[in-house]
Amino acid sequence: MSNVGFAGQPAFIDDSGNFLAYQLWAGVGYDITSTTAVSVDYRYFGTPNPTFTMVDGTSFDSEARGNNVDLSLRYRFWAGPVRRRASWRPAPPMGGAAPR
Repeated sequence: MSNVGFAGQPAFIDDSGNFLAYQLWAGVGYDITSTTAVSVDYRYFGTPNPTFTMVDGTSFDSEARGNNVDLSLRYRFWAGPVRRRASWRPAPPMGGAAPR
């Protein structure tokens, strides 16, 4: 942050640096029809505690953390049929024919 202040006022923060931010996303979805799906997603966002120095030499710590939960309903235009995976079948026994 460099020369941060309000309009018409002198800067009160003059500091620079690079800080790491991170986020974790997870979600699940379900196809209701071939064109409509519903999903629930979670996102966590965070930063470490950077230290900023004010123009007068004092410093302060800051951090940003956030938790978001999203519920969405999606509609797919021009969607084809939903493709389902084939059901699982056991492998045939070694050295023999497949069971019937």
